[in-house]
Amino acid sequence: MTLPSQRRPASAPGGDVAVLAPQGELDIATLQEFEAAMRRVLEPLEGPPRLVVDLRGVTFLECCTLGLLVRIRSQLAERGGWLRLVYRPTGRVATVIRLVRLHGVLPPYADVAEAAAAQVGTAERC
Repeated sequence: MTLPSQRRPASAPGGDVAVLAPQGELDIATLQEFEAAMRRVLEPLEGPPRLVVDLRGVTFLECCTLGLLVRIRSQLAERGGWLRLVYRPTGRVATVIRLVRLHGVLPPYADVAEAAAAQVGTAERC
């Protein structure tokens, strides 16, 4: 896994949004590094913690990574924030998310701008 892109879009309504765009495989071998990277990009944010993870460059996604994403999502929601994922609705990532029945909890967004600008949905309130 590499992390070529860590940024905050300036145009997000309601404040800063952390963005992380991992590349390659997200599996048990990269889990700790991925979690640390998410926490690093969230640290400087003021206000509710909001994170967009762009998975379009991910070539392999293991279920342990989905467990981490769900846990981070819950932690951010407890603090008034959210986690949103950018991924293709018909790719490998989407297939894994659907297989474990998380597509309602972790729905796809087309790009970072759409994810950052979307209204808070029912899935994010759970």
